[in-house]
Amino acid sequence: MAAKKKSSSDPSALKVAQKALLIIAIFTVLYLIKGWFVAAVVNGDPISRKAVIKELEREQGKGALDWLITKKLILQEARKRNIVVTQKEVDEEIAKMEKALAPQGQSFDQALALQGLSRESLKDRIKLSKIIEKIFSKDIVVTEKEVEDFIEKNRESIPAETDIEKVKPAIREQLRSQKVDQKGNEWIKKLTKDAKVFRFVDY
Repeated sequence: MAAKKKSSSDPSALKVAQKALLIIAIFTVLYLIKGWFVAAVVNGDPISRKAVIKELEREQGKGALDWLITKKLILQEARKRNIVVTQKEVDEEIAKMEKALAPQGQSFDQALALQGLSRESLKDRIKLSKIIEKIFSKDIVVTEKEVEDFIEKNRESIPAETDIEKVKPAIREQLRSQKVDQKGNEWIKKLTKDAKVFRFVDY
């Protein structure tokens, strides 16, 4: 009778290999998620992400929270009034900005970086601005006298060869935007004053 063939698998060797693979897997995961816990390492000393967030909150927390409260109030009002700003409207505004910057030889992203903004944060601001515009623009009137007064006040800065009649629509739009902004700022102040806002963090 032929002798039973001994298995070549060594249980202890398999356990060692499994442990080694587990250790490698753990270190791989820790490496991949290191940014969740450590923001930087300076000469061997780590700076935790928590420390960065704490510093940001200390330096900019109040402004950031105020902005988020304002944003929430405007969006709540938009829902109440059934006002919708589409992605297309936002994209069109960004396209206008990009077109205006092109002759200056500066990229749109560079201009945003100088303002400390990202594309996403700009989109947020455009959306809120469009909401305010939709609420107030129908009630805004710019008179011919206001346009003429603006031209007279800024005559020195207008090139002599300018066709005034051709620039009047742009001036009218600028004055209209200023009025909308003014109305919007007054409205936001009232919204903030009347809102029930409970702050659980004191910055």
